[in-house]
Amino acid sequence: MGGNRSQKMKSFSHNIKVLYHGERNSYKFLRWDAVGQELNFLSRHFGNLIFGYVTPLTRYLFYFALRLPPFLESLYFHRVIALDKKVDLHHVFYPHLHNFRYFRQLKKPIVYSSVARRMGHPSDKKLVATAKKMPHVNFFAVACREDKRTLLREGIQNVEIVLPGINLKKFSKLPFNSKPQKILLMGTSPLNPEKFKNRGINLILDILKKLPDLKVIFLWRGIAYKEMLQLVKKEGLENQVEIINQLVKPEEYLEKSAGAIATFMETKGNKAYPNSIIESLAAGRPVIVSTVMPIAEIVKKNNCGVVVKPDPESLFKGVQEYFQNYQKLAKNCCKTATLFSEERLLKDYQNIYQKVLCKNH
Repeated sequence: MGGNRSQKMKSFSHNIKVLYHGERNSYKFLRWDAVGQELNFLSRHFGNLIFGYVTPLTRYLFYFALRLPPFLESLYFHRVIALDKKVDLHHVFYPHLHNFRYFRQLKKPIVYSSVARRMGHPSDKKLVATAKKMPHVNFFAVACREDKRTLLREGIQNVEIVLPGINLKKFSKLPFNSKPQKILLMGTSPLNPEKFKNRGINLILDILKKLPDLKVIFLWRGIAYKEMLQLVKKEGLENQVEIINQLVKPEEYLEKSAGAIATFMETKGNKAYPNSIIESLAAGRPVIVSTVMPIAEIVKKNNCGVVVKPDPESLFKGVQEYFQNYQKLAKNCCKTATLFSEERLLKDYQNIYQKVLCKNH
């Protein structure tokens, strides 16, 4: 019975075409960005079509609430509108829930995914208000249980939680050191200097001054690199901070680290489940996360790391607790990481696509 279902799922994935809408459509983006990697993985199974729809100009226009006139927007999105005839459905990946006007011109169903809590909005009220203005979206894939409850409570029924998925195998092969050096890995760099505090960068640097035997490796993405160097120098932390400002294999840096850290100060603009944290768990290495992050609930429930409030005192105590209980926490990491497998991600979206297509045929 299970074999028949598996065969049907496989047949389904080969028989439909999904057009994936992402922020950028470049090889570098698909390798560097976590969402890009996920989008690329799914596209290989469902039609191999990716449309990068946000350029620097339109990003500026969208973020600052300046709307393109309808005829200009139609010209810009002519490619995706033309492809609408050749696909079965559209799947939009965007940091926050945005009511793009070109959705109205699409005839095929739309699935909308966001990796952020409240789909990138500052409040539940704003999330609901935006979702209700989007009748052209057939299904919402949200990041956490709270978002699903909020939308269901407001009568938006086509919603499901979808956790991110990564290739766990390359991290599970890393050797484990029960007594690691006091090195933590921060793999979620901000997109601009103004986000340093939001992303918890300043908080981590503050703790480093109080824990001189601790070191942090930052995997950077090129943006605001000079500003980060200046900040580290200003704080006198050159000997405790290493910044890797290039595309690298994260497993190489996880191998020499005790584990990953992400101490976001707020949910807005930040991933609910950072890939660096998932990769650390897959490598059998405990993590440190802040209470505002949805992944904190999973970390706490499975006892695979330390959850701290995003303030200096809590993080100071949390780092000490982390190394004191390291071996005990490490035992639960690999099992917890299976929640974030690519296989599970594929299955989740196959189920959603089937639901959407069945309702629209």
